Amino acid sequence: MIRGLSPIPGAFGEIKNERLKILYAEPVAGKGTPGEVIGDDLTVACGESALRLTKVQRAGSKAMAAEELLKGFPLPKGTRFT
Repeated sequence: MIRGLSPIPGAFGEIKNERLKILYAEPVAGKGTPGEVIGDDLTVACGESALRLTKVQRAGSKAMAAEELLKGFPLPKGTRFT
């Protein structure tokens, strides 16, 4: 879905009352409630597996690597996308 909606309109998620555009992600093993952050590296549970978000963009900001985002916008395990 991320690649299919790129570049317009893009794949989005709401987290901590903020819209986050998901630009790149890679599939990884993992389980949890869909939309739940399950890893310190911004891994998000999805149905039967998980995605590690690798490049994202906050509203009004430039695109950045997930590691950069987490330095100023912490998303601990258990945080949920809506």
